[in-house]
Amino acid sequence: MARKFAPPRKMLFIALAVLALLVGITAIYFQSVKWRELETAVADEKLAISTAQARLNQLIIHRNNAPAYRQRLEDVQRMIPAAPGEEEILRYINQMAGDYDLRAPEIRFEGRIDDGAGYINMPLTLTLVGSYTDIMMFLSRLRDGERAIRVDNINITRTGAEGSELRIAITANAFHKPAE
Repeated sequence: MARKFAPPRKMLFIALAVLALLVGITAIYFQSVKWRELETAVADEKLAISTAQARLNQLIIHRNNAPAYRQRLEDVQRMIPAAPGEEEILRYINQMAGDYDLRAPEIRFEGRIDDGAGYINMPLTLTLVGSYTDIMMFLSRLRDGERAIRVDNINITRTGAEGSELRIAITANAFHKPAE
């Protein structure tokens, strides 16, 4: 008996079924790829939203603190006078040195530097001799004082009998507003 080939209809049906299966698998694959892309996009959007929310919270805090910021600005602007006032700075530093039993053998001003930000820098160097505690109190008062003085460098050496005193050399900048 001779073997019969499958009728062309059956072959066509099988070919169409295999083709439909391949198309289905391909569609599922592309849908899963698209799904992952969408999940990534959703995660990115959630991150952007949380970042924006955090920024908004910071801005709300800043808005609520605006009066305190304005007051601090006014305080700082009062600390930077219109005139250089070297004599006032000398008096101020000498008074503080006296208040803390420090000897101020040297206070020297350098030239003026226009920083381009609306202020004139007045570089100065000063040398103080005294105890550690007194020097620390002086520096604390200088930081919180009535005149804006930025300390750039402090060099500390021991001096006196058995190193009982300290000598500090401070390089700093005082500021004033330029004449208009």
